[in-house]
Amino acid sequence: MRRPSYLPLVALATALLPWTSAGAQIAAVPLATANGDFVSSRLPGHRNAYPQRQWLVVDRDPAGLNCRNERGQVVALLAYGAVVDSDLKGDGTEAIVVMAGRPWLQLLAHPFDLRQDLRPQGQRLRPVACRVQANAAFIAPLNPDTVQPLGEQGGR
Repeated sequence: MRRPSYLPLVALATALLPWTSAGAQIAAVPLATANGDFVSSRLPGHRNAYPQRQWLVVDRDPAGLNCRNERGQVVALLAYGAVVDSDLKGDGTEAIVVMAGRPWLQLLAHPFDLRQDLRPQGQRLRPVACRVQANAAFIAPLNPDTVQPLGEQGGR
């Protein structure tokens, strides 16, 4: 019986397939709308949506970024460069709520993330649960795939 002429090509392609380069996959982050608003902190996943967990404060106001409680009162000022965590409530995947037609990010900030803590003295050692405007002028989502622990940085 005669072998088909394409079999050597199939064998060669199959042998080389594991050696071909593939693009690295990195985690997605929420994208802002044209006006800079983040309307959701949910990201599509293979099985279910998953939450964006960390955000970077990018507002350069030297006084800090206003972080408000549920009544709208400023309870803390976040420092530029602080990394804050999503405060996931309800089903545990959405940290952005819409109030008065504007999106707000519910977050947890630790005392070292604060420029100023305006809460009563007895509450200042605990993380503060508050919200900021969910806009790219104030916050940016952090991609966890790009953050490396100090001991794992190359060349050091």
